Amino acid sequence: MRVFRAVAVVALFVSIGLGIVWYLYRAGYPLPSSITRIIPVRPPVPEGILIHHSATPFRLKGRMVDARKIDEMHQQRGFSIVCGEKTYHIGYHYVILPDGRIQPGRPENCPGAHSGQSYYNQRYLGICLVGDFDSHGRWNGRRSPKEPTPAQIQSLVKLCAKLIQKYNIPLQNVRRHRDVSQTYCPGDYFPYRRVQMLIAQELEKRIQNASVTHPTH
Repeated sequence: MRVFRAVAVVALFVSIGLGIVWYLYRAGYPLPSSITRIIPVRPPVPEGILIHHSATPFRLKGRMVDARKIDEMHQQRGFSIVCGEKTYHIGYHYVILPDGRIQPGRPENCPGAHSGQSYYNQRYLGICLVGDFDSHGRWNGRRSPKEPTPAQIQSLVKLCAKLIQKYNIPLQNVRRHRDVSQTYCPGDYFPYRRVQMLIAQELEKRIQNASVTHPTH
């Protein structure tokens, strides 16, 4: 009987400990790596998307600013994280180059380091367009156009529509960095309203194409 009581007490304390760990994680508090190794916590499903600009020219010191370059820059800022036994420094989940190419950053199931706030880092995917699109920016209009290129906008719209459908993200949760933090990012020349409209149109087109491909009757 004493053995059963001891086991019950231990089980009670373990369950309380797990409950505390889960509460802290859901509240956005970072867990020690020792705990996450012992108790793997399933990452939350993305609830939204934050749009950023790199606030850089297209090239720095003769090198193209791309996901690899941003990874190096973010390493210097201490943004490192281990995800899937691989170390990532880049804080964004995707980078869109001036020619429209989309490069992966951190995996989608890995918390970001792009908003300055734990909640949005944990629950929002970060997409960065290379360039400086703010009138206050050092590079705006100098070695960087004032606005995103048409190719960047097209790729951003398609990527957002894909992620919205994949994770059932509300369109209103596609937001700018400046909407959640004290920053100008992604700049006052970023055409946010037009991008929202284009995403809505892309989603409608995908729904129509799906209904034609897979008719209900």
